[in-house]
Amino acid sequence: MKKIIFVIGFSSLYLFISCQNLEIDNIKRTRFFKTYMKEYFPDFRIKDGEYLFVLPGGCFNCNKAVFQTLYTLLAVSPDSNYIDQRYQAILISKNNLEIFSNQVLKLHKNVLCDITNKLDRMSFGIYGISVLKIENGQIVASKNFTVKDYETGSENFFKEPL
Repeated sequence: MKKIIFVIGFSSLYLFISCQNLEIDNIKRTRFFKTYMKEYFPDFRIKDGEYLFVLPGGCFNCNKAVFQTLYTLLAVSPDSNYIDQRYQAILISKNNLEIFSNQVLKLHKNVLCDITNKLDRMSFGIYGISVLKIENGQIVASKNFTVKDYETGSENFFKEPL
């Protein structure tokens, strides 16, 4: 009986510490994200919502599949406004923009292109095709495109909320 109580107590303590570490990590990432945005996109005002990142890294096949889906979403006529309505901004480096067309910058008002390619080396705790969610000015969630998303279809990645 004492072992069960010890295991439950230890597990509860571990979960409590893990949740605090996640919260601390999100505070650090938020500060890092805000500093980056202020330095490279000083005219952009961070608002609550979701931010789509196109970063290097991640599973090659997954990224290939999601790039194809993202390309389709970005290449649609500006009348559909799906991307503009769903995401506060799309952050992409100049390196990754070469995968798409410069038309992306004209079709969508909220594509932010990092011409220094520093975004490719940043550490927001995300990689590949990813989304950060901000509430009350703080990062509260993130999601990376995974093998499971690849297997179930990349469209769901964009449609499922964080």
